[in-house]
Amino acid sequence: MSNTDLAMEVINRLPPNSSLHEMARRLEFVASVQEGFDQIDSGQGINLEKVEQMIDRWTTK
Repeated sequence: MSNTDLAMEVINRLPPNSSLHEMARRLEFVASVQEGFDQIDSGQGINLEKVEQMIDRWTTK
């Protein structure tokens, strides 16, 4: 699916009265998630153990 197709799908799923700001926020969220998937696909992801350690550090301060 192209980026344009994905953007159109995201926008089409929003309620008809959505503001332009809500559309932009939703598209930004989807773009960030897609970027994360792309990083994982290229081997740049963080393994689960490292993520769990990071969360432990954040929550034990």
